[in-house]
Amino acid sequence: MGLMINCKEATDLISKKEEKKLSAQQNIKLLFHLFLCRVCNFFYKQNNVIISSVSLMQKKSASSLSTNEKEQMVEVLEKELMP
Repeated sequence: MGLMINCKEATDLISKKEEKKLSAQQNIKLLFHLFLCRVCNFFYKQNNVIISSVSLMQKKSASSLSTNEKEQMVEVLEKELMP
């Protein structure tokens, strides 16, 4: 089992991981790639923040968020997305 995958394959696996469609072997390959590749690791983290934010927004409409909740979301986005 070769562990090396390229960045295109890694981004494809990241998308599959969101949908919980990764085999154990694919997950190992992705984790190994993320360990070695800072760019894909950053993409993975960004993607997780975006997915979490969208999920939160689906649970609550923007108009029903308190000012504090909106500020917390901005803080998380700034912290996670700014290198």
